Amino acid sequence: MSTTAFVFDPWSPAVQVDPYPFYSELRAHTPVCRIAAEDAWVVTRYDDVKAVTTDHTRFSVKQGLGVRRDLPAGNILVQVDPPVHTRSRRALQPLFSPKVLGHWRTRAQAIADDLVDDLLAAGGHTEFKGSIALPLVLTMTTEMMGLPDTPAMRPRYALWSRRVMEDLDRREGDSDLVDLKATLVEAMDWFGELLEERRRTGPNDPPDLIDGFIATSAYGHTEYQITELATAILAAGLANTADMMCHGALALAENPDQFELLKADPDRLATETVDEAVRFGSPAHCVYRLVLDDVEMSGTVLPKDSRVMTLWGSANHDECVFPDPGRFDILRDNKSKHLGWGAGVHRCIGEHIGRLEGAAIFRALATKASRLELDGPVVRYSTSAVRGFDRLPLFATAR
Repeated sequence: MSTTAFVFDPWSPAVQVDPYPFYSELRAHTPVCRIAAEDAWVVTRYDDVKAVTTDHTRFSVKQGLGVRRDLPAGNILVQVDPPVHTRSRRALQPLFSPKVLGHWRTRAQAIADDLVDDLLAAGGHTEFKGSIALPLVLTMTTEMMGLPDTPAMRPRYALWSRRVMEDLDRREGDSDLVDLKATLVEAMDWFGELLEERRRTGPNDPPDLIDGFIATSAYGHTEYQITELATAILAAGLANTADMMCHGALALAENPDQFELLKADPDRLATETVDEAVRFGSPAHCVYRLVLDDVEMSGTVLPKDSRVMTLWGSANHDECVFPDPGRFDILRDNKSKHLGWGAGVHRCIGEHIGRLEGAAIFRALATKASRLELDGPVVRYSTSAVRGFDRLPLFATAR
């Protein structure tokens, strides 16, 4: 068994601009290695990444999903291991069941159709993230959670969501960490006040997700845990989903043959496009686990009490599982094997919401536009943990 001296730096500018050539080299030659300047390791091959993600008996979430160990292990969905996690997940799962989400599928499609209609009526030029992706997920998330949807609150929701995702990447001593933590405290305080007010006034009619979260106090969830849960659901519902839509829209613009396939059968292929967008773009790029005992992987020992970065982005481009992984292919037969929603007991509880929102956008584009083209420089937003967009200019031609 090896104790390789190779060190990988996921924070280097070259890696953050385009990590995939680095991942390919790691998978081929050093699939398990140390992370620069951190007491942590990284796994890159699909089978190893999936094993770390799913095996909660050897790899724990109790120190959080980000690189720092100082995160409070309080989130009842993503920072707690079974059996406590099992009880919490069972209490929350009905709120996200396909049966409950049936109405929201229709609602997402109506919002997406309106957004694309407005885009085409205005001439077809758009900054896709700010004008299409974020408006859809903001409208859906505020309605589903029962949050106030005002021009003043929308930028705050987007900022809080981004800061939650940035927190996964930030190390002690990073220049913006103090301000980032202050923003997260602001979000938690705001949600705490919202939850307190809702407890006083009673549930909405019909009940929304906030009401559902409050009801889980019957399972022993504390006020802090419910507040943290609400903040996390907002963040995941906005950031990762909007960036998945951007990855898919850009790939369709750059691969017109795939857009033609989608246009030919949008009802069947819209959801397929979501899966390939998640695999290809991997917006949720990695999470961390705590090693509970010495574990051997691909010839290297991960020491007990060390941290391990599970590179979902690398796993989703493993050529041993996904042939020609850099090709965007909505007909790829095994694309649903991707790890972009996680896997195992901690798999994303809101996956079905992201799927129906993404499918609604891709279906609307396919049924209303004849062409989709890049319309200017793309501004990406990348950290070690997230791959997304700040600006995605596209041009859509009406049918």
